Amino acid sequence: MQAIARVNRVYLDKPGGLIVDYIGIASDFKKALSFYAASGGKGKPTETQEDAINLMLSKLEIIEQMLEKLPYGDYFSAEMNEKLSIILQTEEYILSIDNGKDRFVNEVTTLSQAFSLSVPLDEAMAIKEKVSFFQAVKARLQKKPRSQNKSYASRGQIMTNLKIFLTSFLLAIFSVSISFATDNPTSIFESRVHEGHLCARGSAWINTKNLVLEVSSKDIGVSASYDTKIYENHDMKIILKDSSLTKGDSPGEAILVGGRALLIKNIEIEENYAIDVLDGAALFQQLAFTILELSSENGPVNTSLPFHKEISEPKYPVKATTQSASAYFHPPWNSVVDLKQKDDGVISFNINFNFVLEGGKETSMQMEGYLSNFSETNNNQNIPDNFNISEWNQYNIGPYTKKMGTGSIYDFGTTFIESRYATLEELRKYIKEKYK
Repeated sequence: MQAIARVNRVYLDKPGGLIVDYIGIASDFKKALSFYAASGGKGKPTETQEDAINLMLSKLEIIEQMLEKLPYGDYFSAEMNEKLSIILQTEEYILSIDNGKDRFVNEVTTLSQAFSLSVPLDEAMAIKEKVSFFQAVKARLQKKPRSQNKSYASRGQIMTNLKIFLTSFLLAIFSVSISFATDNPTSIFESRVHEGHLCARGSAWINTKNLVLEVSSKDIGVSASYDTKIYENHDMKIILKDSSLTKGDSPGEAILVGGRALLIKNIEIEENYAIDVLDGAALFQQLAFTILELSSENGPVNTSLPFHKEISEPKYPVKATTQSASAYFHPPWNSVVDLKQKDDGVISFNINFNFVLEGGKETSMQMEGYLSNFSETNNNQNIPDNFNISEWNQYNIGPYTKKMGTGSIYDFGTTFIESRYATLEELRKYIKEKYK
């Protein structure tokens, strides 16, 4: 009994143990169980593997019913990039279901536990790929900001659903998408929806090459600033202050080179999660551009200043997305936008954004700053090739896989560049050779 108890001891993600056979001890084991029952023991000290299989198949049926309107079958034969896209689509679908996130996570957790106790029986092996897929989607839904800093965790409350999006990173940062339900209430999106999404990539607002943005919310403890500049060759530099990533008054700096490498300085973060440095800036910038686009389709050049607009949305959520993260703002929400001429070619903005956190808490966020260099011509000259990067942390950016549970989790992140480079010219040569 002690040996069996040790096998069956549960801990964290270990739901139990598997007794393979009772050869030579079956009669003694039954006798021991009779003593257990006779002495007042409660519950079943053991479960048969058949019990686990029945539970596993029951939970599989529930999950498949949740996803019955979503054709995810192509996942199992898809290439990696396609797998990432299908995981994203599945997550989006789950989030559109009432209480879908909690229900899906709970059902997949129980399914995984029952599956681990059912291996290697045929019933379990027949669904192992489905279990792996469900676990990958669950990991997406549960992914959290990596920093343990309290202020960063608070910011994570509004970055509710972290996910991947495999399009050009630069386009992702200055693009806007708004997702909505399939019904058709009165909405500010009515005349501006195309195939389920409002995409502002053609908007004049996202021609902006220079954006200074300060974000604050006392309700959720957010306080950060981002000074972003995109150069002629599409490299990007961000100077940021964020209490979760930088210390003291000194700002952190990040440079995205060729969409394939990331340089960071005066920023404390774990190796594989350096991409979080970009995510905060990208998500808040997308949110600002979303609201500016909804306020005035004319863009910064053709909007008459000063400008004031109040907008509200009763039904549709707002979503901002990069390859590695997204922020999902639940309805109802409203916003007040004010634009003024700051200097020649420079527009200042003030956005008061009121939304509902997951769980129903009403929340307010303030976004203010200014934008410039928004014509089709980019006035930002490239960072020189001889720019010294020897004191910067240097990372590759791209998709990768990691083992989790019974399968692999597909993610998008950073890894250290093995050979440190002294100048941007050397780094650009490395990128060109690596991705030729």
